[in-house]
Amino acid sequence: MEKILIVEDSKVFAETLRLKIKQKFNCDVYVAFSYNEACNILEHNKNFFVALLDMNLPDAPDGEIVDYVLQYDIPPIVFTGKFDDSLRTNFFHKNIVDYILKDNIHCIDYIITLLERLFKNTIIKVLVVDDSTLARTFLVNLLQNYKFQTIDAPDGQVALELLKEHKDINLVITDYEMPVMDGFTFVEKLRQIYSREELPIIGISG
Repeated sequence: MEKILIVEDSKVFAETLRLKIKQKFNCDVYVAFSYNEACNILEHNKNFFVALLDMNLPDAPDGEIVDYVLQYDIPPIVFTGKFDDSLRTNFFHKNIVDYILKDNIHCIDYIITLLERLFKNTIIKVLVVDDSTLARTFLVNLLQNYKFQTIDAPDGQVALELLKEHKDINLVITDYEMPVMDGFTFVEKLRQIYSREELPIIGISG
């Protein structure tokens, strides 16, 4: 059974969210109302599916909880009462799943929809093809943060071999400029085997 952590100082908001999650998903929900309470929970329970975090806590008003949770490789979804460009940039640098403006009760519905998508992503396997180790690693980490299963390859030839081994790949993301076999040739060969309905392909290029 998956576990979800909520860190939120508003007891009404936290309890409403907890009940909604319990009604929708078969998972355990842990709730902390402060940074210290969250630390105590994480000392004994580290394998959380995702953490829902209030950025401004009484004992951690500047988003310290986000950095703390990331130490445990737990994907964070962040609540914030305000939004600006610098905050948005900071969030993406931290590699969070999403940030949610906590301005009305409807944001809970958005959180539930987001969680539903993350749970569905766990059964989707993505093949990432890129000759750049840096770019490939970045994309794989991003996809894993959104709970996708991932496999990666440095070129089209290796990718074709992986597709033979892994019949359950649901999506291919491929670079265009690669050695051995470029992305265009790779896609041509894929389309000789798989239709658009059978295997979606996303092409990326500099």
